[in-house]
Amino acid sequence: MPISTVPYTAVDGPAPRLLDVYRPEGAPATTPAVLLWHGIGPDTRFEVAALAEETASHGPTVFVPD
Repeated sequence: MPISTVPYTAVDGPAPRLLDVYRPEGAPATTPAVLLWHGIGPDTRFEVAALAEETASHGPTVFVPD
């Protein structure tokens, strides 16, 4: 489960879109970052949620945008 979901405005599409942020509990804000991009389908962040959680459990902050 993401620790937060943040709205953002895309340059070429409908606004707002959402960005899920996964970070290990207690991790500092300065952890390395990983961007998981799921492809070209809109609003399909859920498709990589399990991968994002597993990746974040190893230390980095993971960002998953629409």
